[in-house]
Amino acid sequence: DAEEFRMFWGNSPTPNTKQFPGLNSYINAHTGQIKAIASNGAGVTMTLEGLDEAIDLNLGNPGLILTSRTGRRKLNALLQAQQRYVNLVEIAGGFKVMEYNGIPVLPCTNIPDTLNISSGGTITALTGGSTTAFFIVDTRDAFMSVLTEPTIMPLARTTSPYEEFEMF
Repeated sequence: DAEEFRMFWGNSPTPNTKQFPGLNSYINAHTGQIKAIASNGAGVTMTLEGLDEAIDLNLGNPGLILTSRTGRRKLNALLQAQQRYVNLVEIAGGFKVMEYNGIPVLPCTNIPDTLNISSGGTITALTGGSTTAFFIVDTRDAFMSVLTEPTIMPLARTTSPYEEFEMF
């Protein structure tokens, strides 16, 4: 849970230059990377056209849409209202998740529905508002993984003549 939080928000509210600053900080640092469906700092009703515009902002090949559970439900409701089929896709690990335009949609518990945003669409606080976010990620540009698997090696018996290990 803490790793997922830091993936989006870094060490919010106290930044640490030695750690990953979070996807939100990278988005805010690049103008043209945000599609704000907002009016005067408040979120407005989500539309499929707005989501399509956000996907089109990605210069690469978006491989993942990350949002809150509420965001996923709103997307699902929009698709059903237009009588579009809500397709499921299997991702690595064997999970079947919803997809939109061929992009898997994953719900994340660390994207709150209480985001406070500026009139330009930048997220200014994780609480105090009534907005959620959709992170559209090109998995070739943003990749997280385990560097090496831990290995377990038996301890050497240097002070004990027994087969068991003793703590001294």
